[in-house]
Amino acid sequence: MRFTIDRDDIAGPVNVVGPDPVRNKDFTRALARELHRPALWPIPRFALRVVLGEFADEAVASQRVMPGVLNRAGYNFQHSDVDSAIRSALGA
Repeated sequence: MRFTIDRDDIAGPVNVVGPDPVRNKDFTRALARELHRPALWPIPRFALRVVLGEFADEAVASQRVMPGVLNRAGYNFQHSDVDSAIRSALGA
């Protein structure tokens, strides 16, 4: 965030994401590994519909979000992979 605040040449929306897109399944497995917990089975869509209603489709929709603005501005990512980012975020 500091990078975007300190720059006059960045305006508008910025995707604050890592440089390498990660599927939710891979993120969940990486988080489970770091927490030393099992990542069992994915929740079936019908179960999400019971809990979330119409929002269930949004919850499972796929998005490949890239940090285009940050890349063009020359941002240097401290954590280029999901495992190191999770370790850092958890203070491990």
